[in-house]
Formats: sequence, C-alpha cells, structure tokens
Amino acid sequence: MKIVHSSMLVMAAFVLLFHTVTAQKPGKASQPAPGRAVYGQVKDNVYSNNIIGIRIQIPREMEIDEPSFVDVSLVPTQVPGSMFAGQTLTIKTLFSARAFPVMFICTATPLPLKLQKKTGEEILNDRLFREPNGPMAKVETLGTNTFAYVDGKTRFNLNRSYAIVRKGYYISIVIGYKDQGDLDVMREYLAAADLDWKGK
Repeated sequence: MKIVHSSMLVMAAFVLLFHTVTAQKPGKASQPAPGRAVYGQVKDNVYSNNIIGIRIQIPREMEIDEPSFVDVSLVPTQVPGSMFAGQTLTIKTLFSARAFPVMFICTATPLPLKLQKKTGEEILNDRLFREPNGPMAKVETLGTNTFAYVDGKTRFNLNRSYAIVRKGYYISIVIGYKDQGDLDVMREYLAAADLDWKGK
C-alpha cells in the first residue's frame, strides 16, 4: 500500500483505523517469525525489541492486536522542501493495543543514513508531516525520555503523537484518548518506558 504525501496526524489517524479488530487477550505472547525480529515481541504485556532497543509496558486492561507484519510505504513525491523528498519511507507497526476509546500504537520507520541524526522534533516539523500552517511540534520530557509531540483528533477520539529517534529509526507512539485523565495515565507508561534498552 502506498500513500502519496500525508501529514503526521493523517498518518496517525490512518494507523488508528488500519489495525485489525482481532485482538489477543492481555498477557498473551507474540513471537516474531524468523526475519521479523525487527518487529519485536509482546510477552506478559511488555513489548520489547532487541534491534531498536526499546521496552514498553502495555496496560493490562488493554487488548493487544495480533501482529500483522504489514508495512505501509509513504512516498513523498510532491512535498517541496521536505528532507524526505525522493525517499520511500517504510512504516512498521511494532504494537497496537486498545481499551476503547484509549489506544496505544507504536510504529518504527527506518531513516535514510543522512537523516539518522535528526531529532523527533525536526521530523515532526518537516513539511511531510506538518499540516500547512499547522502548529509546530512541542517537546516533553517523560521520565528519562524526551519526546516531540503534536496533538490532533479523529472522529473517534483525541490523539497525541509522540516522536523520538533511536538507532536510526523514527519511533512514533500514538495515544488515542477521551479526556485528560486517560492521557495522563498513558503518559506514565511512556515515562517508565526504556528507550535505550540493551536487551537480555
């Protein structure tokens, strides 16, 4: 599947709607098949990824989607001034979980070598991801992690898209929520996340 030019919020909304409604019961493990290690795994409601180096607790109340291992290609062919012009970006879904209307989705996009030193803030503010005349990304430190983020909404809920770069991957973590209380709870999970995980 290819998408020609999209904003970060449109992409976040797409990801929110894209995932299958088939979910596994909380706590069930998902083991990546050979060659799929980059997608990581979920075990006992903990997502871990040895390749990218991240480890995130998923709330036990949430249902965790079965991994689809389906990538989405973003082709920015008509975005003048974008740092991604001429590149094809491949968005990999690492995990998605829900306790509607709260949703928790993490994706990883391998960055071209020349862009691997960019920050999440720089990427969110790029013309590829930012709506024309839209707000600039803000920065928030949660625990030991410093994220850039933008806020948006879909017809179903509000969402906040957090961004950070790790080991050459652009990591996007989208939280769908109904009210500030929901968002604050999920922010605590991001504060506890280990995004420099060394693995076992």
